[in-house]
Amino acid sequence: LYEGALVDRCVITNCSTSATSDSAWGEAVCMADATAVLKNSLIAYNTGHRVGGVRIRAAREFSNCTIVSNVARKACGGVQTDNGANRPQTCVNNIVWGNLAPTNPNLDDVLIFSYSCGVELVSGKGNVTSDPKFRNPSRGDWRLRASSPCENAGFNAYLSPGDRDLL
Repeated sequence: LYEGALVDRCVITNCSTSATSDSAWGEAVCMADATAVLKNSLIAYNTGHRVGGVRIRAAREFSNCTIVSNVARKACGGVQTDNGANRPQTCVNNIVWGNLAPTNPNLDDVLIFSYSCGVELVSGKGNVTSDPKFRNPSRGDWRLRASSPCENAGFNAYLSPGDRDLL
């Protein structure tokens, strides 16, 4: 995502790259501009060389997203930030869960997240480390159960009118 790009209410699934060199990342989404925005989206079942889900090189906002069941062959399955530089100004209300990789299955930088869910998110305001209790993940139903610890645990200031759980 470059030059003020906005990805909102998208489902990005089943993308796979055949890249095998260390210079090839192969992520499903790359946020590469300080004005890029990714929100209200599902990123699932993607496979990449170094990153499976989302790579953040620079971004303005990363919010209300569910990043699940992505696989990286080398580095980070869920969300990777490039050396902490140009972190998103806003990184709230995300769920990063059940991704796979040899070194950082879900995240490589926990400091950017707040009001989010991920097993590694032991610090950060409002974060949840418990299983988010999806309705039926084996069938791709990533909506939350009523008993989910993430239900009503987000920061409402980052919700838009009409926002709701994943369809």
